[in-house]
This record gives sequence, structure tokens and C-alpha cells, in this order.
Amino acid sequence: MGVAEPPFQKLLWYADFFNVSLDYIFGRTDNPQGMQKYPAIKSALEKDGGLEALMTMCFTPGTVFNEKLKEVISQMLREVKEE
Repeated sequence: MGVAEPPFQKLLWYADFFNVSLDYIFGRTDNPQGMQKYPAIKSALEKDGGLEALMTMCFTPGTVFNEKLKEVISQMLREVKEE
């Protein structure tokens, strides 16, 4: 009793304010920048043509949602890369 759960938006605000990851806030890692489970993805994105190479690795051509999913994830990754 006496335990409250903060709203998710408040946790995001703290993460942005202190420039740390939610993994760090939740105590899942001692690294303020997060767990970084997939350094190969970050490395691929930093290279020219890396986004396309990553997309090719992640999706099987010919699946029903393949093209739309690739488009949505491409846009999301571009936005993250530009931050």
C-alpha cells in the first residue's frame, strides 16, 4: 500500500529532461543511454545504404504486409536517425 504508478507521459518527460533511457529509469541497466541490445543495427544505420541493407535483412520479400511495413519502419528509423 502507498505505492503509486506514474503516468507513462511523466516517465517520458523525465527521460527527455535527464537525457536517459526508460531502461535506465526502470533500473534495467546502469547505462543511462539504455541497454543497447542491438549495436549492429545502430552500426548499419550509420553507414551509407545501411537502412536499405537492414531492411533487406529484416523482411522476406513477397509477404502480404512487406511493402507497407517496410515503408512505415523506414520512416520511423529515418526520424530516429535524424534526432
